[in-house]
Amino acid sequence: MWLDDMDTGSRGAVLPAQGPLGRCLRATRLDLFLSQQQLATLAGTTQAAVSRLERGAPNWALFCRLIDVMGGRPVVTIESVETDRMLFERYFGSGAADDYDDDYEDLAERGA
Repeated sequence: MWLDDMDTGSRGAVLPAQGPLGRCLRATRLDLFLSQQQLATLAGTTQAAVSRLERGAPNWALFCRLIDVMGGRPVVTIESVETDRMLFERYFGSGAADDYDDDYEDLAERGA
């Protein structure tokens, strides 16, 4: 099996990986020189399931199983998103946030 032909489907086309899970899965699989069929066999699933995941169909359980079979460990990170209050405190100081809350409550009570 030639590496160039590893992902050629029945129609002879290689579709691009999509989504964060699909791109990560394909990159890891190709780093290990595995075809979709080889990975599917190792994980006890079908080549079509691997293909769907790589093309963007989200399936966290299958993704974890496939990554585990390849010797990896999926890790999820969450970045903190600044709220309006956090931004306000950063620019105007923590004392100003209390005034902001009071003003917001006044506006809410007036229906604005």
